[in-house]
Amino acid sequence: LLKFRLGKEALPGQETVNVIRFLKDMDPIDFFIVRENRPKKGEAVKVLLISSKGTSRITRREKLYSYEVLEGEDTLGYSADPRIAPLMRAGFHDVYAWREATAGHAYPDIPVLVTQIFDTSRSGTVFISMKAGWGMNSEAINRHGGSLREEMLATFCISGPGLSKGDFHTASIVDITPTILALLLVDYQPGYFDGR
Repeated sequence: LLKFRLGKEALPGQETVNVIRFLKDMDPIDFFIVRENRPKKGEAVKVLLISSKGTSRITRREKLYSYEVLEGEDTLGYSADPRIAPLMRAGFHDVYAWREATAGHAYPDIPVLVTQIFDTSRSGTVFISMKAGWGMNSEAINRHGGSLREEMLATFCISGPGLSKGDFHTASIVDITPTILALLLVDYQPGYFDGR
């Protein structure tokens, strides 16, 4: 891949390669994510999820997210899930609606997570999500930090005075910091954190 030049003519001695077609045809790749735009302040972030089956788009406006199928089959299979399909039809929703609806799916919280990848100008152009059991090398087979549900699951237990007993169905790492600060009675600006 290093010899390919995205959006440019081939150098002498190099062939022109359609990188999208090249990646779509690689069996170990589940899907790959590309930035559709470089938004200016206040503009929506648009990200494409491309697989051998189809292309989908995630759009983020402020802190609201939408997911739509552009061509072919649904890249994530969300449209076949009765908990997620209504969100797709109804447009934009917040992080908690997406997290709750996608929690039991093979690809939980993806509309939120993949748009955050591109929040910095230093992020890459293409991110690759491997199929289960595959990795970028023999030492790094999908185990943690990927887009599949089994790569995201973690246990979090906490107890103490003032905490009510019970389980919660979904949470994210971004919820832990405000929770711990509140328990320690540390003053902080709630709007500073994405979590609750």
